[in-house]
Amino acid sequence: MLKIRAGYQYRISEDNLKGVSLGVGLRHNGFNFDYSIKPFNTLGISHYISFGTNFEKSIIPEINLNKIIPKRNKKIDTVGVTESSLVNSNGVVIETVVAGLRNKSYRVEYSSDGLRIFFRMPILKNQEINISIEKTEPQIIGSVAVYGSYKIAATLDNLPANTVFEFNIDKTWMETNDVYISQLKIFDDNTKKFIIQNVEMISDAEACYRIRVNNFPIKEFSVVFVK
Repeated sequence: MLKIRAGYQYRISEDNLKGVSLGVGLRHNGFNFDYSIKPFNTLGISHYISFGTNFEKSIIPEINLNKIIPKRNKKIDTVGVTESSLVNSNGVVIETVVAGLRNKSYRVEYSSDGLRIFFRMPILKNQEINISIEKTEPQIIGSVAVYGSYKIAATLDNLPANTVFEFNIDKTWMETNDVYISQLKIFDDNTKKFIIQNVEMISDAEACYRIRVNNFPIKEFSVVFVK
């Protein structure tokens, strides 16, 4: 580090120039050098030179950051990441999903002929889950246009509440039956009620619409268009 300085000291009843002083200082790796000059001193030009260095060992201990900052547990970075995946003998895809250091859940998925169903379970007692999606004869539901009736069979007493169902709606069929996608509803064949919530269009292809129904733990239902 290089420092340059200048100063003036006022003295009463003396030559004002006697108070003028100039200096320069240098400090590098513990070595100090200082030089100053008073050009108008009483006895002439005065020069001052000094040197200095530090022979003592630094008392500041070396800090090991590896000891202060603990290593992150790699499992923390795997929140919500698939740990393993398998396809059982029934064609059902089962994924083990990490949701924290110890918490795990299981994502179960089955698809066939453009139909897709998936859900999550906190506990999986048997990996040989069997799921099937059958397209049944259209139900007669008043004056609505029935696109298709479906039955989901699974080796589970009940489908989880977070079950998601996806299917396609053919645009040619819609034109033939003079219906619009905004008229689409799901009809629960057991309760005989229409379901309009949690139904969304997730893609619009040239030939068909892709429809998703969220939170849909229903095994028998129909896809209809209410005119």
